[in-house]
Amino acid sequence: MDALLNPDDILPRLRQGGQEHDVFDHGDRLFKVTKGGYFGLNPGVDIGLEINGIPSKKFKLWEATPLEYLERIYLQNQLTPGLVRLEGVLDLGHELAIVTSQPYYRIVPVQDDEIEAWFAEKGFQRITNSAFYRKSDNLAIFDAHDKNVIRLEETLIPFDVIPCYPDAEMSALIREALEKGLDVQTHRSTHTTSRVLGKEPGE
Repeated sequence: MDALLNPDDILPRLRQGGQEHDVFDHGDRLFKVTKGGYFGLNPGVDIGLEINGIPSKKFKLWEATPLEYLERIYLQNQLTPGLVRLEGVLDLGHELAIVTSQPYYRIVPVQDDEIEAWFAEKGFQRITNSAFYRKSDNLAIFDAHDKNVIRLEETLIPFDVIPCYPDAEMSALIREALEKGLDVQTHRSTHTTSRVLGKEPGE
């Protein structure tokens, strides 16, 4: 596979997609192209202010790096083998875009209780809304709601979820929450500088 694709072959075919991708169809596959230098979200743990000497910890959905985006594709294919194909990269001068494809599915609505049952059958425990964790291989799945999970015949396919291997700090928080029945909530964030470079935004 030639990893560097020709923008002239792809850009004229694109139509607007969601926040993360623009898309085009070819045959029975849907092609997805990242846009605006944005590679989706990746879960993490943010340490907040201390209260009585105890740090407050929150889940954060940070903007993902390109490497984390590629890792997400790998983990997605572990969850649903062969789902996503890496097609290559576009050099747009001011930014790079990653091109992937997946089968073109007809969206069939799925209920939240069906999603939870599907993940439970595969050994996952529910962390919070649309998020699940499997202790045996330290795999966490976020954003597994009814818009990112579809039905194909008799099975469900999580086609646009956020899988990750939590680091030691995050997995410890998840396991503690599950063991103690603690309420966990996710908080979205677009500040990535402190996570990537160890600095606060603007420093």
